[in-house]
Amino acid sequence: MNNLIKFVLVLLFSVFFACNMVNNNKKQQTDANNDSKNAEAYFKSGYTKDSLGDNKGAIADYSKAIELEPKYADAYTSRGNANDKSGDFVGALSDYSKVIELNPNDAMAYYNRGITKHELNDNEGAIADYNKAIELNPAYVGAYNNRGLAKDYLKDFTGAVSDFSKAIEINPKFVVAYYNRGIAKHYLNNREGACSDWNKANDLGYSKASDYIKKYCNK
Repeated sequence: MNNLIKFVLVLLFSVFFACNMVNNNKKQQTDANNDSKNAEAYFKSGYTKDSLGDNKGAIADYSKAIELEPKYADAYTSRGNANDKSGDFVGALSDYSKVIELNPNDAMAYYNRGITKHELNDNEGAIADYNKAIELNPAYVGAYNNRGLAKDYLKDFTGAVSDFSKAIEINPKFVVAYYNRGIAKHYLNNREGACSDWNKANDLGYSKASDYIKKYCNK
């Protein structure tokens, strides 16, 4: 009789434990779904504030989205962009690095981090990130252009000309690349080539080129 009572108690406990586990799992799943929805809502709110120029408010909302959804890559990217616009380059660098950790094949994350490294005067680090962005996306015009700019800062003007030329090859109407290539050629004492590029940039509507044309070409 005692054995039977023990068996019934064990059976009841097992049933209770199993039901409790199911309920806990359902609750955890519901909580996770709610967190995901709330994270998306904060992300959208952050995007709206970002669009209105409220960087501080946007960063707060993106941070809340990340708190609720720690692997929310888009939120890290957007917070990185907002941090960058606010002048918090160290914070932006951290956010873009997290995106890369979550998705090592995100070419834009390397591109964004390259820009931030350039702003922190780490041009060699910037070039390394642009290299990776180009490896992942060989037609990444912006990465070629920005790598050229970083090479300019390191006084590798020949390498810079090569990168700007590649950007132009991919997109012949990428006007800023003509302007930038003209500057690199100028430092290589190639006046004719520099003036040709600045004139092309000016013809395509890039008015800043006219200052260089007046200063160096109309002689």
